Order: sequence, then C-alpha cells, then structure tokens
Amino acid sequence: MLDLETVATSFQRFAENECAGSSDLYYALSKHITRDRELLALAAHTKNAQPIPNLFLDSVNFIRQREGEQSLAGYYDLIQMVDESLYPAFKTFTLKHSTEVIDLLSYRLVQTNEVNRSAYLYPMLCEIHQLARKKPLILIEIGAAAGLNLCCDRYRYEAGRLVYGDSDSNLTLYSEFRSTYPYRHIHEPLTVTRRVAIDINRIDMHSDVDRRWMRALIWPEHRKRQVRFDAALRLTQRENIEFVEGNGVELLGDLLPDEITDSAVCVFHTHVANQMPRKDRQKLVETIDYLSTRYDLYHLYNNIDSPLLQLIHFEGDTRKHIDIAETEGHGQWVDWTGEPLH
Repeated sequence: MLDLETVATSFQRFAENECAGSSDLYYALSKHITRDRELLALAAHTKNAQPIPNLFLDSVNFIRQREGEQSLAGYYDLIQMVDESLYPAFKTFTLKHSTEVIDLLSYRLVQTNEVNRSAYLYPMLCEIHQLARKKPLILIEIGAAAGLNLCCDRYRYEAGRLVYGDSDSNLTLYSEFRSTYPYRHIHEPLTVTRRVAIDINRIDMHSDVDRRWMRALIWPEHRKRQVRFDAALRLTQRENIEFVEGNGVELLGDLLPDEITDSAVCVFHTHVANQMPRKDRQKLVETIDYLSTRYDLYHLYNNIDSPLLQLIHFEGDTRKHIDIAETEGHGQWVDWTGEPLH
C-alpha cells in the first residue's frame, strides 16, 4: 500500500491544480479526504501507477451510478450545492462499499477519452499529411481507451471564427485558439487508411459495464463532455478500429509490416506518458526513433518531458523536435507556439 502522506499530497495537489475552477464537487471532496486517514488508507490501495485522486473518485462515482444512491444524487446531478452534508454522506457511502472500491482500484485505469483533444490533434494530422507528401496516414494511438480521437477526421470543429474538419459531421467540437493557428493545411483533406488503438487495458464499448466506467470518468460538472462522449461513441462505432491490448512500448514494432511504401505512420498519445514509468517513457522515444529509420513516421505527443504538445519527425538523418502548443487538458483551449514544422 502507498504511504498515507503521499496519498494526502496527491489529493491536495489534485484539488488545487486540477479541480479549482473546474469541479467544486471534487475540489471539496479532495480537500476533506486530505485530512481523513480512513479514506486516505482506502485510496492507498491504488495500483498500476495511476493518478490516485482521479481513480478513487471515479471508482466511487461508478458504484454510485450503478447503485442509484440517493443521498449523493443531488450533489452529483448539480441540483444541490456543496454544503456541510456532502462529505459525511460521501464517506458513509464509500466505506459501505469499501471492498468494491479496493477491487476497482486494483485493476481499473483512468482511461479518460476526452474527444475534445481532437480539436488540436486533427489540425496537426493535416500538417503531418502534408509533411508526408500527402501519403495516406496509418494512425496508431497509445492509451487510446475507446479510440474516439482516432476518428478526429470525422468531426466538425469551431475555434472562434475558424471552422474546420468534416462539415457534414453530426458532432461539432469547440475550442479556443489563444493564438492564431500558425500552419497552412488545416483545411486540406486528410486520408486515413488504418486506425489502431493500443491500450494496456482494452475497453469494450459494446460492454455495458465498460461504457458505464467511461462515463464515470467524466466529472459531474462536465455535462458537455458527457454529451460529446456519447455522440463521438456513436460515430466511432461505424469505423474499423483495430483494438490491441498490451503495452504500446512493446507492441509498436509488431503492428507494422516489414515495409510500408504507400503510407506514412503517425504514432500519437495525449495525457498518457505521465502514467508511464520513466524508463518506459525513454524506451518509447527510443523505439519510435528506431522505427523512424524504417518508416516515414511521425510522433505527436505530450507529457514525456514537458506538458507541451510536441512533434518529432526525421528529415533525412536530421531529427526534428518541435514544440507545437500548450493545451488545456480537456482540449478547451490551445495556445500555438508557431514553431516551424520543417
């Protein structure tokens, strides 16, 4: 089990750095848990190097939704304001289901599939398509969960006056570009020939339990995220996504044929590398650099050595490492650096 002081610190940081201004409910709960040794001891059962507060609160929410628990329903449904009755009701419910909470902490993962991240992924895939001399793209996402972002070419986007993506899509995603989009090809057509979703714990969107788990990962206040998730899920279920379970670092080389001449490969991941051990992050970079000697390959990611969205690709023997943008965790805003891609 984890040290209680470490767990308490994680809840404190989660409250201040992630919940403040985004979720009053999770902010209040996290602040209380920081001082509650009983619930800290329960949260200390978190496995698999997962973000402790997220997995703990998501696990309780998952059980709460399934049970239809009433004493907390008003808070989670945003009918009742956070008050002094919240935490006692939350603690009572959580301890009542402590055995199941521990079970979920032992094998479930925080696999938040935030489709609004496509607002910055799609433009960069358009640019990569051009860098690759308009070759069709093979998309491989590490930590893909339900694979919603693998279908970013199936959505419509608005960023202020800038409209891009699939104009006929039933789903429009909104983001704020805090700086002018600096590249040229956001309106160019994108061709995708293969979509591969790798996750260490495969999510089956045809399973009611897995769908409920994914919905429990969405914070209660984030109703628009819930609507986006449901709409994106309907669209992606029409696509031919290859779901592969396992460690993406180890599997990458086996997913590609010996030779690819007619396509370019883009490996991407967002808000995943921070959950990997440092040695795995380093191995991932080394593996993709090696594969770049065999394929026309592009690596789009964040959270390996910096929170910035970054792109690595090779021009001949020259390794290009570009800082692309600062991005909000749920894709609500993007601040582009304007650093040249060549």
